Amino acid sequence: MMHLEEIPPGQPQRPTPAAHPPQLLETLCLLHRVPQRVEQHRVRMAAALAAMNAPSRRALSALDGPLVELLHDAPPPTADRERLRLVYDGVGHYTWTLHPYTPRPVRTLRLLAADHLDYAHKWADRRVLDACFAARAGADDVLLVRHGRLTDTTIANVALWDGHHWCTPAEPLLRGTHRAHLLERDLIVERDLTPADLARCLRLRLFNAMLAWGEIDLPISAVLL
Repeated sequence: MMHLEEIPPGQPQRPTPAAHPPQLLETLCLLHRVPQRVEQHRVRMAAALAAMNAPSRRALSALDGPLVELLHDAPPPTADRERLRLVYDGVGHYTWTLHPYTPRPVRTLRLLAADHLDYAHKWADRRVLDACFAARAGADDVLLVRHGRLTDTTIANVALWDGHHWCTPAEPLLRGTHRAHLLERDLIVERDLTPADLARCLRLRLFNAMLAWGEIDLPISAVLL
């Protein structure tokens, strides 16, 4: 029987934002100062605000005029790829921060059971994910398993190459904006994936708003039990 590491006991099983109202997060990738996949971010923000029964118009406006002004007034870029971090809430407050981006190396993943983990919306409070990351036991990150199904790592969606298709979990921990973009273009397909599927696949890719498709491409042997 396959054994999975488990979330340390006593850790919170969903974000518990300290601020009221709770804060949400969007991370946009800028390539040569051009924001990528803005419409997918807009759709996800609207869904998160709707789930909070919060008005969306003011928060979503941060992706329009204020974003244009921010990019106009920002100092010249020091890197081709930058991370634009938007923290917002359900009453229209938001803040932007802009930084050069360098990917964090990921060469190994530890399979980790996290049945009660709930991160359907991108909360600014990541303590529950940080607890999972702390349980990686020497690996670079964890591949999270909920109710026997593969989901995501703590920073990225995943896709497995089965020899014919790149398959991504049908029920990810978080529905990423890059994931939505790849699905729209039929570059990946949704599948109900379990740890047993790892033995039937050849490679694994990690991707998120900041990572290019194929930038982190690993052999299945990189997943540690």
